[in-house]
Amino acid sequence: MELVINHIGMLVKDIDVSLREFENLGYEVSSKLFRDDIRGIDIIFINKNTYCVELVSPFVSDSSVGKLLTKLGETPYHFCYECKGLVKTIEELTSQGYILIDEPQPAVAFDNRFVAFMYKNGVGLVELVDI
Repeated sequence: MELVINHIGMLVKDIDVSLREFENLGYEVSSKLFRDDIRGIDIIFINKNTYCVELVSPFVSDSSVGKLLTKLGETPYHFCYECKGLVKTIEELTSQGYILIDEPQPAVAFDNRFVAFMYKNGVGLVELVDI
């Protein structure tokens, strides 16, 4: 199983406010603003050097991300990895003790490629995107 880091997900209350702050740190916008109606979130990707950060803000207060934002505040909250063969990767990580949080769903920010979220103590939340 080969996993390549795609981005770090960052919970934010207001994408515009956070985007200005990250731009002050030298980040540049690398995508359009995506509205993910399935998850109730707005997303934009920013880059600095080789680092990609996904700013994620809920537009539906009772979405899972909205609940996380209320509980955790503005913070990095997941690593996203690219994988070849999402189902097989989920099976392998499950055998290593990861728990599948949601069934794979298409993600508008990834041209409707399927993504899945998994969790393991000691690692935290992991997003997998099928390439």
